[in-house]
Amino acid sequence: MRMILLVLLVVSPNIFAQKFLSFDALVGKELMVDNHWAGESFMLERSNEKFSVCHTIFGSGVPVTSRTSYPVYPLSERKIGFSISPEKESDKFEFTFALTQQGELEMFHEGYKLAPYTVINK
Repeated sequence: MRMILLVLLVVSPNIFAQKFLSFDALVGKELMVDNHWAGESFMLERSNEKFSVCHTIFGSGVPVTSRTSYPVYPLSERKIGFSISPEKESDKFEFTFALTQQGELEMFHEGYKLAPYTVINK
């Protein structure tokens, strides 16, 4: 019985974790980020061989307060980035999506890892 429990504890994270071998596998999946407010999400989109990110900010009184698309630029084979610019150009925020060698997605804001996030299939 202990052996079965040990095997389940070791294998279960690998069974339930989503693997992404390329950014194409992320297209159309909504990445929900818990920001301790109403939340926000990012969705990678592809049009004419170019990627963009749709950034959605959720509200407490309304379902969506803002939805804006931003162009994506490549940083390396396994990293892409995009910038969000609010009203002032000096307030630019840099985001990075990185795929690990194991196919796991890591999201960064200004170099700091965003966690937790949930992947929702659209």
